[in-house]
Amino acid sequence: MGRANGDGRARAEEAAEPCGARMGTATSDRTGRRRWRKVGASAPIRFPMYEHAASWPFCDGEMATRFRDFDWRDSALGPIAGWPAALRHAVGLMLESPVPIAIAWGSAGYYLYNDALRPLLGQRHPRQFALPLIEAWPEIEAPVAAMLAESLAGRSVQLRGHPFDLMRDGVCERVLFDVDYSPIRDDAGRPAGMWLVIRELARESAVRAAEASGDRERCLLALSDALRDLADPGEIHDVASALLGTHLQVDRIGHGDSGHGGLVIRQGWPGPGPRRAWPAASLAASLIGDGASSAGAVIDDVARDPRLDAPTRALLVAHEVAAAAAPPPRAPGIDRFVALSRAPRRWTAPELDLIREVGERVHSAAERARAKRALATSEQRFRAVAEQAEVGIAIADRDGCLVYVNDRHCDVMGRSRAALLGVRIQALTHADDWPTDAERMEALYRDGTPFTTEKRVHVDGEPRWIRLAVGPWRDGTGAIAGSLAVSLDLTSRRLAEQGLRDGEARFRQFGDASSDVLWIRNARTLALEYLSPAFEAIYGQARAVSLRDPDYWLSMVHPEDLERVRGIVRRVRRGARASYEFRIVRPADGQVVWIRNTDFPVHDDAGEVKRIGGIGRDITREREDAALMETLVAELQHRTRNLIAVVQSLARRTQQESGDIDVFGRRFEQRLAALGRVQGLLSQRPDGHGVTFDTLLQQELDAHGVGAGDDPRVELRGPAGVPLRARLVQTLALALHELTTNALKYGALSDAGGRLDIDWDVDAADGARAPVLRVTWEESGVRLDQTQVTGGYGRELIERALPYQLKAQTRYELRRDGVYCTIEVPLDDESGAQVPG
Repeated sequence: MGRANGDGRARAEEAAEPCGARMGTATSDRTGRRRWRKVGASAPIRFPMYEHAASWPFCDGEMATRFRDFDWRDSALGPIAGWPAALRHAVGLMLESPVPIAIAWGSAGYYLYNDALRPLLGQRHPRQFALPLIEAWPEIEAPVAAMLAESLAGRSVQLRGHPFDLMRDGVCERVLFDVDYSPIRDDAGRPAGMWLVIRELARESAVRAAEASGDRERCLLALSDALRDLADPGEIHDVASALLGTHLQVDRIGHGDSGHGGLVIRQGWPGPGPRRAWPAASLAASLIGDGASSAGAVIDDVARDPRLDAPTRALLVAHEVAAAAAPPPRAPGIDRFVALSRAPRRWTAPELDLIREVGERVHSAAERARAKRALATSEQRFRAVAEQAEVGIAIADRDGCLVYVNDRHCDVMGRSRAALLGVRIQALTHADDWPTDAERMEALYRDGTPFTTEKRVHVDGEPRWIRLAVGPWRDGTGAIAGSLAVSLDLTSRRLAEQGLRDGEARFRQFGDASSDVLWIRNARTLALEYLSPAFEAIYGQARAVSLRDPDYWLSMVHPEDLERVRGIVRRVRRGARASYEFRIVRPADGQVVWIRNTDFPVHDDAGEVKRIGGIGRDITREREDAALMETLVAELQHRTRNLIAVVQSLARRTQQESGDIDVFGRRFEQRLAALGRVQGLLSQRPDGHGVTFDTLLQQELDAHGVGAGDDPRVELRGPAGVPLRARLVQTLALALHELTTNALKYGALSDAGGRLDIDWDVDAADGARAPVLRVTWEESGVRLDQTQVTGGYGRELIERALPYQLKAQTRYELRRDGVYCTIEVPLDDESGAQVPG
């Protein structure tokens, strides 16, 4: 204890130097765990409170050096100078001891250990130094926490041969330890830490324990294999007795039963023999109890056991029983085995556990055998009923494999019995339907919850619909062993339903896309069962309103049509068909809309009218178009009559002016051509809109090969785009034609020295009159022959027809150098066209 610190530290450094590293100190990382940092031997830590603190611990060795060099200021224990005397004393004793010792200090159990313990730590050293105990040994957190709690509660405990599963050198291994742990008390006498003395047992002991455990497991495995196919309870007991006797190396194994007025042991090993009946009630009570309780007995030496009275001992000795083991079962009602030996022996705990385990397994096997017999009888009755059933019946085990099907189920599935037995339900089920069935089957196996399902199964590559009512199939113990299903073929019904759904889907697609209103009503209540989206566009109201109120649409019917509509609906409800037109007044905007409805009855299989259907169409535009057509036809007839009258007038006047048929033909053809040109313009624009004066004038000049751009003798001046009403166009065009023809024959356009000026403008409307088109036709530079141009159809048209037909004011003069003509025509803009100013 009195060695100098320098000598001890030097020896520690010499021992550590061959390892290729110097000693280090521990510092805290972010997680609070320790990490080592290297410090030089020439820089020891000083504690000013105690001059000798830097020399403590006073012994040498690697762990003593670590205590001296460790930076305790950052640790939870604090500097050594501040440690309690009890802790310093305990650490000193630990470091001096050649026995593996560790200390866990404080409620966290900061882990300190000596050199003798280092080999037990493996690669954990030195990481574990000064860590909390559960951080040092995380894989055995629960045991070490319990040990620390015991010590801090002031209790000392011994553990002998206790197994711990430790991670050492990167490998998990089970190690047996003897551990003595006791409290370390502080200066006030309170438990403040734990003192542990640890001794690792030889690993051979663990190997021997593992071998013994392996022998026991092999015995139980052989028992399970032997009992698996046995169906007779007596044979089950004999086989189990033989296996148990061979394993325990005893003289006899029997199966005890105290339910026949006394203890009866059926000898099962070393060979079948007669029953041995011991009627002594005391023997029954001593070995296996009275049959109702879980009592038992373990007798190592009959001659020395003080629990036996003289008659019981004498009876056992008389039957060559020197030792008997009849351990009480872990639960009442379990089969009880008795091991009998001719020589005294010490029964071990594993042997007694094995006897109990064999009894439990034999009991289960015997119960299973009895249940199989009952099940076989029940199955025979079930098969007799199931084969006569008119519905399909199928049974599957817990793996989902079919183990039984009747003939009707084969018909439902469309397969033979051989093709169904042993096949999994999942393999028969359509892939889209299996996930739901799998969840229901899991609930059935777990809780016994029955369910009904409709699903598709595969039959020759084609899906077939079936309905299954599925419930749990239980074994003789009441445990769920599989599932039982009752099946019906739904293929025909599902196909019909699918066809109905497809038809309904097509109908809804048609109705949703139709611009007409399609509807279906209940014939009795008139409640709407279907109403197409076109209702909202035609009636101007949301469908939801009419769907809620069957009479809502009648409130929109025009009052003058309401009674007639009601009467038609009554006839349709009685089976008549009807097509009719009526008006509605749209609530949203007050617009009157014409509707054409076609209503018809829908009969059921008995011929009764269950529903009425209808198609409604908005015919407002149709009726407006019909009215417009009537107007157009009337206008056409009027124009045709006028045109015929004009042609007749042209023919008559041309005839009067013509001396022979050839002249008549030429003149009449020219005038008809002019009339035809006008009709061409009017046919392109029936209402006259867009026929302007400049267009009409240019067309006439172009027809005669004359134009402002082509002939320098002609000059046109006036605004473009002056619109003309249809009734102006024809007469005004004929007047321009006559003026142009005369100019070409006799006037300005007949002589190279002539000139033609055409001016037009519009007088804007005022409060007294409509706007007026003023046209001036002025020829110059020619010498007229008055005898040739004194009269004619053209002049008559201008001076008489224009004022009469168009309320025009005209002036026509034959001057020396050409014709001068003015025409003023009122522009009544009935069409609303804008007249240029």
